[in-house]
Amino acid sequence: MWSEAFQTLNVTTSDGVDIHLRHAGSGPPLLLLHGYPQTHAIWHDVAPQLAQEFHVVCPDLRGLKRQCFAVKEV
Repeated sequence: MWSEAFQTLNVTTSDGVDIHLRHAGSGPPLLLLHGYPQTHAIWHDVAPQLAQEFHVVCPDLRGLKRQCFAVKEV
């Protein structure tokens, strides 16, 4: 499915939201955003080809797959 060149990364934003993504390649950054109800996996066929010329970043959007909303105490 995904090329071994792609690394998995979890990023926590300043407001506590975790963002799951895969990235690979070098060159200008290229952000691939999926639609609803897909996840970053929708890009598994095309992303390795694009990573030959770009630094490809494929995140899961908030609320989908491994994403979650930050819980703030009131």
